[in-house]
Amino acid sequence: MYSIVQLIIPFIFLFLSIPSVAADISNDKASEPIRSITLNPKEQKWLEKHKKIRIAFDGDFPPFSFVNEKGIVEGVAVEIISLISRRLGIDFEIYPHTEWSRVYEAAVTRQTDVVATMVNRPERRTWFFFTQPYLNKSLVIITRKDNFTIKRRTDIAGKKIALVNNYQYIDRVREEFPSIKIHAVESFLEGLKAVANRQADAAITFTGTGHFLIDKHQLNDLNIAAFYDHNSANESIAIRKDWPELASILQKGLDSLSSDEKQAIFEKWVPKVETVVTDYVLIGKIVAAFALVLLIMLLWIIQVRRQNRRIEQSKDEVLLVNQQLVNLQNELENLVEQRTAELKASEQKYRSLVENLRHEYFFYRQDRSGLLTYVSPSVSKILGYNVEEFIVNHRAFLTDNPANLNIDKNTDLCLKGMPQPPYEVEVYDSNGYIHWLEVMDSPVFDQNGQCIGVDGIAHDITERKETHELLTSLSYYDDLTGLANRRLFADRLQQAINLAHRNKASITLFYLDLDKFKSINDTLGHAAGDEVLKETAQKILSAIRDSDIAARMGGDEFVILLPDSDAQAAISVADKLIKVLQQPYYIGEQMLTVGSSIGISVYPNNGTDGDSLINHADTAMYHAKKEKLGYAFYSEDMQPAFISSEQLTEDLAKTVKHCLRISRITSASSLENTQNPGMNGHFLIYYQSRHSLINSDIIGFESLVRWYHPEQGILSPSEFLPLAEKAGLIDKITDWVVRQVCSQALAWEKINLRPAKISINLSINQIQQQSLLERILRDIDNFGVTPNWLEIEIKESTIMQNIDHAVDIIDQLNAAGLSVAIDDISSDSPILERLDSLPVQTIKIDRALIRTLPVNIENADSVISIINKAHAQGKAVTAEGVESENQLNFLKTSRCDNVQGFYFSKPLPAADAENFLKSLSWFLDKND
Repeated sequence: MYSIVQLIIPFIFLFLSIPSVAADISNDKASEPIRSITLNPKEQKWLEKHKKIRIAFDGDFPPFSFVNEKGIVEGVAVEIISLISRRLGIDFEIYPHTEWSRVYEAAVTRQTDVVATMVNRPERRTWFFFTQPYLNKSLVIITRKDNFTIKRRTDIAGKKIALVNNYQYIDRVREEFPSIKIHAVESFLEGLKAVANRQADAAITFTGTGHFLIDKHQLNDLNIAAFYDHNSANESIAIRKDWPELASILQKGLDSLSSDEKQAIFEKWVPKVETVVTDYVLIGKIVAAFALVLLIMLLWIIQVRRQNRRIEQSKDEVLLVNQQLVNLQNELENLVEQRTAELKASEQKYRSLVENLRHEYFFYRQDRSGLLTYVSPSVSKILGYNVEEFIVNHRAFLTDNPANLNIDKNTDLCLKGMPQPPYEVEVYDSNGYIHWLEVMDSPVFDQNGQCIGVDGIAHDITERKETHELLTSLSYYDDLTGLANRRLFADRLQQAINLAHRNKASITLFYLDLDKFKSINDTLGHAAGDEVLKETAQKILSAIRDSDIAARMGGDEFVILLPDSDAQAAISVADKLIKVLQQPYYIGEQMLTVGSSIGISVYPNNGTDGDSLINHADTAMYHAKKEKLGYAFYSEDMQPAFISSEQLTEDLAKTVKHCLRISRITSASSLENTQNPGMNGHFLIYYQSRHSLINSDIIGFESLVRWYHPEQGILSPSEFLPLAEKAGLIDKITDWVVRQVCSQALAWEKINLRPAKISINLSINQIQQQSLLERILRDIDNFGVTPNWLEIEIKESTIMQNIDHAVDIIDQLNAAGLSVAIDDISSDSPILERLDSLPVQTIKIDRALIRTLPVNIENADSVISIINKAHAQGKAVTAEGVESENQLNFLKTSRCDNVQGFYFSKPLPAADAENFLKSLSWFLDKND
């Protein structure tokens, strides 16, 4: 009885403590001393580095934050933040926009560092740290004083209710009360006025907001009729995810506020009210709970009494049963001794185990002549035959697969007493479907050691075989077109070369590129581009023999191998391909024409190895495209003239001098024309876009230098930067790159197209030079570029050469306002264990890990591990080399932040990059 009283007393106290006045304003408390704020050394150092912090306020959230008649943001949250600012010595810079959608977008894209009021929801924790809630909000129902039809929340059913657009509680109200008529308004004040003017029966708003607006706008005919719910959307301070130190600092600032300070701020903005609101729903729930507890207690007492009676009645029965058990034990001991001897000789010693594995295994036995004498019933579960049917007809169920020829051989050897390793058998089930069985036979011996038969276990491995075939397909075939991929094509090409060498025959190789494909991708989107690639694959297959091999090399490039063919046969096939690819493509309701250019190389005339044949066919393809020939055979004169490294170095020095001279007087855009014959060679900046995985928005570009040589054409960095390093020209090239990127950033800023970040790469020698860093910062300042527009990329191997020196350099770059990214992070990068000590903002995963996703399980696990480690240290992650939708979907699932690769865009000249920015519409999810 005492325990029952203990259970009931808390409910009585709970009932007595029900509030009768609905208000979220803190009650008066005894004065408390102002708590001091103690920051640890790490937090103090962080504050010293970040003298100015950007903060945003919701401008339509009275009395917590709102824009007054003078256009100034004020309210409870503003004063609390101001008090924390003074106490911590933080200089907050207020974000100029106050519309909630723009505030939230700015916070996600880190245009502002802090949002003063935000509800802590799970989906937002990816982007923000949150303090403990410091503003409590309850939803209340406000009606006219002369409206007596609404006294509790359930009374709003069937009524016209004023609700503010874009607030999440609207969906909950509509779901809970589908019969209400919604009167949509744009602000809480508009909703209250609608009730006052009898345009709506009631409005649902927050307690403090309702009191404030009623008092400020003298809406004396309104009052709070009932609670809708309590403390359903309490507000916290939201801080960008890569600043955990600031989250800790602001929490300490909130903790330092005394009750008197908070009370004074609340009383300034929220009028004291005496409106009595009885929450009938809450009272009803508590009374119901109280009655339920009493009922449960009563039932429990009745049950205990019944159980006690049963226990008493069972005592005699237990004594009788104990005696019977003693007698039974004696009998069982005798029986066990007898049955043990029988079981040792039983032929069923393995059958019970197999019977339990009926969905994957069945057991069988053969006599000395090889005839089946037993099959376990689980064969019916696996193959659908009954036991008798399988014993009689099992040979008829075998397929004509050559693997089945080993059955008799293995059985004969086993009957001779030689155990056989597992082997595979292919059979039809009762529905005609093929199953693969892994069979393991063991000889059975009698007491004299003579083999008297075979015991076997058959394991259904059909699913395992199908999975293996699928993985093989993914490894060797392009997942979009179904054609062979690079790996399979290289293997088949080598086989064809070996065969042609033995037979002294020739083979031809086509390198095919689609015309106008980039335009289709840019105008109609990647989905339309994918359909064009799939239809192209089918057209290619329709034009070649079954013995020929077609593969997709990537993008819109294909290769075709024609074994045992010569130049004349190649011309016939090329004409056929060009004709079939000129036929219209029908993508949805669009009719497209594409066309193609084909380069042809012949074995052995144009090369005796696969790489040479592919490269020469590629060269011929570019010649055919340039001259608009349709197709072209490779010839030696298509290759650019050979230039020695000494001559290239001399030309490079001239180009450096020329470009540095004109960069002082010429904008970046004027150097775009790579075909200007009047120029003796110059550098170009190509830009490859980087995209957010949240919404595919372009968040930045990586700048990549190219050298336009008047004879060799455009050379990639790997072809001339090593020469520049040896000749001591790399610093001057970097100076030119920095100036061009600054100039281009300013040009894009003027037309409102500038991406958030443009990154510049630094090498190992450069990162060790203090003078180079000083020149970079001076050029940025001279151009008038805002430093946080730029990002410096440093390779992981460069940092690990001298990590302490690298940290000092990165600190200097951060102090100047530049962000820093670590490039080429691999699965075994030692830097992953040092991320906590590196003040970088982003890490970039090496494209070698991304290339085989998601098929390569080891690489997939490594990518997930890198992302998790980076996020644990507050670093953003960018994946390089993304080329397929499968890779993109895997990275989304793995919570990668950003991606870069050919799936979105190749590196582009500045003009094309600008058109790319203009032609695509990327949208953020702006819903609250």
